[in-house]
Amino acid sequence: MSELISNIKVIVPTEVKEDAEIIFNSLGLDIETAINIFLKMAIAKQEVPFDINAQTSDDNLDFKNVI
Repeated sequence: MSELISNIKVIVPTEVKEDAEIIFNSLGLDIETAINIFLKMAIAKQEVPFDINAQTSDDNLDFKNVI
């Protein structure tokens, strides 16, 4: 049985992509693999695989501007 492949186009700020690539590369991952891990974890957990809430202790995470 062959695996079907789908393309997903995601538009993000260049700085976000570059910063993410630095992190993922340090873990031995490319961005495609990291996104696949995120999607598979969301499926396995049947939810976003991390907490998202209005009150975050990290001022660098501004979810309103991410979405």
